[in-house]
Amino acid sequence: MEDKTNGGSGDAPKNYWDSSNKELAAQCLQTATAEIDFDKKRITNVKAVYPKEYAGTIRVAKSNDDIENLIMMLENIRDKGQPRGLVLDKAKVSVDSGLVSQEGGKTLGSGITSKIILVKDSQLGEMSAQKTIMLAQFHGDQIRAWVHLDNANLAPKLYSFEQEKGQVIMKMEVMEGQTLQSILDGELLQNSTDAVSLSICVLDGLLAAYERLREGNFTHGDIHSGNVMLEPQIKIKLFDFDMARKLLQDPTSNIIRIKNDLLEIIRIFCALYSGYDLDSRYKAENILKAKNVKELNEMLRSDLSETQRQELFKILTMLIDCVSDPRQEGYGDTYEVSKYLREKYKIDNLKKQLAVILFDKFQVKNEEISGMECEIESSNVWNDPDLDDFVKNVTDEDLKSLGVLVLE
Repeated sequence: MEDKTNGGSGDAPKNYWDSSNKELAAQCLQTATAEIDFDKKRITNVKAVYPKEYAGTIRVAKSNDDIENLIMMLENIRDKGQPRGLVLDKAKVSVDSGLVSQEGGKTLGSGITSKIILVKDSQLGEMSAQKTIMLAQFHGDQIRAWVHLDNANLAPKLYSFEQEKGQVIMKMEVMEGQTLQSILDGELLQNSTDAVSLSICVLDGLLAAYERLREGNFTHGDIHSGNVMLEPQIKIKLFDFDMARKLLQDPTSNIIRIKNDLLEIIRIFCALYSGYDLDSRYKAENILKAKNVKELNEMLRSDLSETQRQELFKILTMLIDCVSDPRQEGYGDTYEVSKYLREKYKIDNLKKQLAVILFDKFQVKNEEISGMECEIESSNVWNDPDLDDFVKNVTDEDLKSLGVLVLE
């Protein structure tokens, strides 16, 4: 119980615990935790605050206050005409979302608090990925940040969300491709040139998502390789917005959240580029701020050339400088880094080069040599003097229509 009039100290006045106040306080404690406002001698207002775990559940009434609180909530819903859910894409999810079948019980992924399953809308026949969380775990900024990023095509499309039986159910697009974690765990990045090229494209996409969130005054709060999908078009989508929050008036909190998002992006980029993820945000910040090139150099994959190493150090330094001093103007702004990447690497063309390596349809070059067809394997394509010929065969339309990534 907290004193709201004396700065929240919790120290009650001497005459506070008279018989009537004790009885009222006991009633509050029987029903729920309570915030108690009082003047210097008596309780003036009691507001029951129920544990979040109670949200959307059915409980045994222990007092008239319990009854009144629920009546007020129901009347508020009635008076505002508030629906219990919203469909954002009626071509993918029907309004009667009860007519949904789980498709073979297939699990697409799982997080700390929930699984993502594949479901089929029985009316429309459309597939979607369904995520369910407890209402107690729900925060409005999850949806706000998601929609903001979705509008820039940097997150999976959100089809609908609704509240049912103490849970929040969200249906979204079924993404093609693989998470960055599965790529790191696989064998695609054995060649350092492939790894460097892919890491540059991924960093460009991650910074686009990061800046888009900052424009809306959001942070993601849980960026890691398992929450980033690489789609066949060699572009990324960020997902799992459980920890996403709007930036607040508290500058200290904002600084920490912005820096943490960027440090996780740094770790992903370094892992893809060099095979080393810097172990933690804390270690990444210490190594990079101290410009401890020697320690970092010892941890990188051995086949990186000196030029590749120097380029990695340069990009990492540019990134950490964006959050080096909370007092700096434009704290967290990564515009100059994105500009550098796009001017130096010509990202769109780099994606086409990667498509040659990652997709079967671009991995064969046919030439008439003494009446025979010559096939050049993808593993040799970077060293081929006619790489430009391969790339010319990859159009923007090809990138848009690509199917599943050829990754093991």
